[in-house]
Amino acid sequence: MTVTETRPDTTAAPEAEVPPEHAPTSRGLPALLGSGDHKVVGRLWIASAFVYLLVLLGLAALLGFEDADQSAFQVLGSDVYVQVFSLSRVGAVFLVAIPLFLGVATFVVPLQVGARSIALPRAAAASFWTWLVAGGILIGSYAIDGGPGGGDAEGIDLWIVAFGLVIVALVAASVSVATTVLADRAEGMRLTRTPLFSWSMLVATSLWILSLPVLAANLLLVGIDHRYGQQLFGTDADVWAQVAWAFHQPQIYVVAIPVFGVVLDVVATASGARPRFRQAAMVVTGLFGVLAFGAWMQPFFNAEALDDLWFIGVAWVSLLTVLGLLLLVGETVGRNRPKLSGPLALAVVSFLLLLGATVAGGFAVLDVLELWDTAFVAGQMHLTVLAAVTGGLAGVWYWLPKIAGRKASDAAGGLVALLVLTGATLVALGMLWSGAL
Repeated sequence: MTVTETRPDTTAAPEAEVPPEHAPTSRGLPALLGSGDHKVVGRLWIASAFVYLLVLLGLAALLGFEDADQSAFQVLGSDVYVQVFSLSRVGAVFLVAIPLFLGVATFVVPLQVGARSIALPRAAAASFWTWLVAGGILIGSYAIDGGPGGGDAEGIDLWIVAFGLVIVALVAASVSVATTVLADRAEGMRLTRTPLFSWSMLVATSLWILSLPVLAANLLLVGIDHRYGQQLFGTDADVWAQVAWAFHQPQIYVVAIPVFGVVLDVVATASGARPRFRQAAMVVTGLFGVLAFGAWMQPFFNAEALDDLWFIGVAWVSLLTVLGLLLLVGETVGRNRPKLSGPLALAVVSFLLLLGATVAGGFAVLDVLELWDTAFVAGQMHLTVLAAVTGGLAGVWYWLPKIAGRKASDAAGGLVALLVLTGATLVALGMLWSGAL
C-alpha cells in the first residue's frame, strides 16, 4: 500500500499589515525636512521670517546711529555702511515681508478655498528650504566683505548667487500659492467668490512671478560683468544701482498687495458684516497690483523714465486705489461697528502706513519738488515695507487659532500695533522731513 503524504506548506504566513494610524512616523527634524504638509511649511515660513526680522532690527538700529550724524561713520565705517544699507533693504523685502505673507498664505489659502493641501506641495517645501539656506548665505556673504560696496570679489559673487537663489525660491513658492487659488478651489467655488485674502495673494503672487525674474536677470548681468570684467552694464560700483528699482515705487508696492486682503477680511470679521461691494474690492486690489508692476521702471538703463507721465500717473492712481480701499472699509464699518481686537489694531496701522506710503509716493515723483534722490524716497520705501510687515503680523494674529491652536492676546496685538505706529512715525517721517528740506 502506498501512503501519500501531503507536503507541509513551508511558505511563511504573511505579516499582518500595520494600520496606517499605527504605522511608524518620523518625528523631529526628519519630519520637518520631509514634510509637504502646507500647515508645517506655512509655520516654517512664518517662524523663519520672524527670525530674520530680529536680525534686521539690529541692523536698523546700527543704521539709525549712523544716520544721526552722516558727516562721519563712527560705528560701521563708510564701506560697511553701504553694505549694511543694502542688506537692510534686501532683507526687509526678500527675507521678511514677502516670506511672511507666503507663510500665512501657504497655511491659510488651502483652507479658504477648500483645497486638501497646497498645490505642488513638494515644490512648496523645497522652495522654503532653498530660501532659508540661500538667505543665510546671503547674510554670510556680507561677513566676508561681499555684497554691494564689498571689497572681496568672491564675496560679491556669493552675494549675487545667494540673492538669485532667494528669488528663485520665492517665485517657486508663489507658483504653489497661485496654482492653489486658480486650480484647487472647492467644487462650485467660482474665482469671483474666492475669499478676499486668497484673491489678494493671487494678485500678489502673480506680480511676484512676473517681476522677480526680471530682477534675477539684472543679477545675471551684474554677475557677468563682475566675473569677467566686461563692464557692459556697469562696474562693481553699479551693482546696487542695477537692482535698486526693486526697492522704489512702483515695484516696492508689490510687497504690500496682500495688505488689501488682510484688512478686508479682518474688518469684515470684526464688524460681523460681509463686504457689500465684494467685486469692487477685488477690482481695487487687482488694479493696485497691476500698477505695482515696476520692472519697466529702471532708471539705471533709462534715466528719462523718471520724467515719464505714465510713471507720475501710476504713483497717483496707486494712491486712489488705497483711498478706494478706505471707502470699502468705511462702508463695512458704517453698517456695523467693529469690535476692537489685536488683529484689527494691526490691520488699521498697516492700512495707515500704506496710505502714508502712497501719499509720499505721489509727491516723490513730482520733478518740481526734487525729492527723488533724497531721503524722502527712503522714507517712502520704509513706510511701504512696514505696512507689509504689519499686515503680515495682522494676518498671523488673526489666524493664530488655526496656526498655533490658541488665540492671540488682543492687548498684546494692540501694544504691538502702537509700537509699530510710533516707530514708523519716528523713522519714516524723519526721513521724509529730511528729504523735503
